[in-house]
Amino acid sequence: MPLNGFVVKSLHAAFIENQHFAIGLSPTGQRIPIRLNKGIYKKWPNNPRAKDGLLHQYCPPEQVDSEMDRLLDMHRSHMRDMVPPDIEAAWLHHRFIQIHPFQDGNGRVARALASIVYIRAGFFPPVVTATGKPMYIDALEAADRGDLKPFVRCLSGLVAETTRQCIAFAGSLSLGGPDVPVGP
Repeated sequence: MPLNGFVVKSLHAAFIENQHFAIGLSPTGQRIPIRLNKGIYKKWPNNPRAKDGLLHQYCPPEQVDSEMDRLLDMHRSHMRDMVPPDIEAAWLHHRFIQIHPFQDGNGRVARALASIVYIRAGFFPPVVTATGKPMYIDALEAADRGDLKPFVRCLSGLVAETTRQCIAFAGSLSLGGPDVPVGP
């Protein structure tokens, strides 16, 4: 099944199934709870302030539908053109984050989209752990500045690490490691 709006919205709904609110800012700058619409593109702007106080501008709500259609059309074109999975996963993830189509949960969906690209290509998905998160954020910020290469390398490194861990785990199974039943 190709990626389409239904799939993206379904991923979002599944990821925030048990999350009912996000924290937003009122017009006066007060932090307020905002009810989350599961699997529905945002209705209000979600432009956070960075640590330096600058406002990070994402796609306005009224343009999300057309930008998501464009993103998914480009992704399908990239797949037909056989763009390498490392590049496509990084591009798709980053471009999705630039649109920021949902009120909350965008990072979770972006990582799932990148994972789908890798899995369809026969690779393990990238897994961002707490120790890898600073490198992931730095690489994503480099992409925001127009350099996608660090983000491609970051995701590729995460895939390599996931692969190493899976191979090590599979090896422990074949050796009948501790607490792992072997055979019927």
